[in-house]
Amino acid sequence: MKRQPYCQHCRLPIRSGFSDRFCCYGCRLAFRIVGEQGEGGEAAFLLARLAIGALLSMNIMTFSLLLYTKAIPPEVIPSFHLLLFLLSTPLMLLLGAPFFRGFYQEIKTFSFGMDSLIALGAGAAYLYSTIAWLAGGEGVYFDTGTMILVLVTLGRFLEATARARAADGIRHLLSMAPLTATVLAGETAVRKPAEAVQRGEIFLVRPGEQIPVDGEVIEGESSGTIAVDESMLTGEARPAEKRTGDRIYAVALNGEVPFKARAIAPLADSLFRRMISLMEKAQQARGEMARLADRISARFVPIVLFCAAATALFWWRRAGGPAALFNALAVLLVACPCALGLATPMVISVGIGRSAREGILIRSSRVFEALPNVTAIFFDKTGTMTEGKPVLLSILLAWSEKVSATHLLTVGASLAQPSEHVLARALALAGLRQGGSLYPIAEFKNHPGFGLAGRVQIKGEGKWVWIGSRRWMKENDLIFDPRLEAQSRLAESEGKSLLFCGWEGGVQGGFIFTDRLRAEAAEAVVLLRREGLSLHLLSGDRKGAAEEIGKQLPGCALHAERLPHEKVEEIRRTQKGGATVAMVGDGINDAAALAEADIGIAVGTGSDIAKETADVSLVQTDLRKIAWLIRFSKRAFRTMKQNLFWAFFYNVIGVGLAMAGMLQPIFAALAMIVSSLLVIWNSLRLRTFSEVRSRE
Repeated sequence: MKRQPYCQHCRLPIRSGFSDRFCCYGCRLAFRIVGEQGEGGEAAFLLARLAIGALLSMNIMTFSLLLYTKAIPPEVIPSFHLLLFLLSTPLMLLLGAPFFRGFYQEIKTFSFGMDSLIALGAGAAYLYSTIAWLAGGEGVYFDTGTMILVLVTLGRFLEATARARAADGIRHLLSMAPLTATVLAGETAVRKPAEAVQRGEIFLVRPGEQIPVDGEVIEGESSGTIAVDESMLTGEARPAEKRTGDRIYAVALNGEVPFKARAIAPLADSLFRRMISLMEKAQQARGEMARLADRISARFVPIVLFCAAATALFWWRRAGGPAALFNALAVLLVACPCALGLATPMVISVGIGRSAREGILIRSSRVFEALPNVTAIFFDKTGTMTEGKPVLLSILLAWSEKVSATHLLTVGASLAQPSEHVLARALALAGLRQGGSLYPIAEFKNHPGFGLAGRVQIKGEGKWVWIGSRRWMKENDLIFDPRLEAQSRLAESEGKSLLFCGWEGGVQGGFIFTDRLRAEAAEAVVLLRREGLSLHLLSGDRKGAAEEIGKQLPGCALHAERLPHEKVEEIRRTQKGGATVAMVGDGINDAAALAEADIGIAVGTGSDIAKETADVSLVQTDLRKIAWLIRFSKRAFRTMKQNLFWAFFYNVIGVGLAMAGMLQPIFAALAMIVSSLLVIWNSLRLRTFSEVRSRE
């Protein structure tokens, strides 16, 4: 399938045969002037062309005014006509050539667009005036044709420059790309381009430096907390706290503490680059309303050409050639569907850029059309509403209490360090954060599905230690005392995860882990309920564990013990009831549900397959952003409808006035420009949408 080209200046899709790089002459002119300044003097030359055209048109208007007011003797009128022809011809070549080339391309494909209307309008006025001058007549209107070109070119330039502002989210991201990285080779620090950093390399980030690639913190200061400014990626103003094992992202800014990290992806595969790629693809996509506007524009131009021809014929018979020319030109110019073509792409482009500033990546332009209609939201529990990482909640001790909680944690964390099991890693991290040194180990053994075993050097004495499940303890003849047995059974009945730790013939204690609710989850639920949405919590966990989280989320209907295909069935069942459904998830097992929902939303820590399936990705897992996005999408959709209404209203009224002879061509050209700029202004207002305004 051929890739949809998009404009290098405004980054909106190219839908005509004007160029394979730009969507219109205005964008090409604007790009050359503001986008490639200083390259071979081309920018200065193009700006000079526009300036020369304006200067010539002002002189043409002045001389034409003298003719219209009969302020010159009749014998010099032919000389003035010659002078007007000599001034108009270079202006037509300077500013009219791009429109005439576009008209030629549209004739070949028999697909008429805006260039056809402008070329016919300006060209007809020029040719009519030239023929009248050569025939010795007095009805020359070089000023009309030339002023049309100047106004339209200036309008196109202003439109293109304004549309480019809608894509400043991408430009801003591109300008933040890190250039170099400090890579560690042993004890040697080497500066190299950020693009050259490979997966697995260790790099150093000094205070005030950008993080060059996505990575994982492996060493910081003794306190263990590192402040990283991720506002350019997540929209969160407060620095994010990072510890050993936490993920960091390219282009984020380090605070005051140097740290080392291991690269987990090259810059080309970083979150930063994926953000840019997603934004570009979404801006090229066409929503249903945009496709509707395109279909109308494609049929509108032939209708306008017919109306212009009918107007010319009517006024030719009624008032002669000049009236026919002027009124037909007015129809062509006022009906130019620039505003209609801008109505939805501008909103989509601005919306994607504004969302990116909030740390929300839009993969599909249909989000702004579908999300305002959502009536139900399903949330995955683990990793979405909860942090997705088990944390040590409490420590159980044997009845004898010969071993303190601190000592038990140190021993357990020492043995857990080499393991990749999720609970073992949580135990090791808890031990490291406790402070102090862990014990060295020897003869480490991992028994998947059961537990760990190894010789731990406890205060200089090597002891065999076992960590794992209740079954693992019993298989190694480690005895439970009654109190520990009762406490652990109670914790298991509540859906909590446990690891036991024992040595010297007995189970010395246990570690209780839990998956904590995200700090902002409850507030997010309240915000979404204010929007009138029904909320559902999906979980594959046992009912007890799911209910523990569900109690903290009032208003969420709980669906526990659901397998991936059962989550999809829940969504389908709700859709059959007439609801429009959004699904929020993070894992591989959520991919099918994300695809089945009308809108899929992947959270920042989610798997790659979940992000590829979803329509929206949250860079940072701040669930409150979902309520912001719903309110913003409602505003964007309303703006689309306003733009389309204005474009249709303007064209219908304008064509009617022009056909009735109540609109001069120059004023028709001005009206066309004003209409387009009104659509642009209305769309750009979305850039100032904020949380405060959304609550008003």
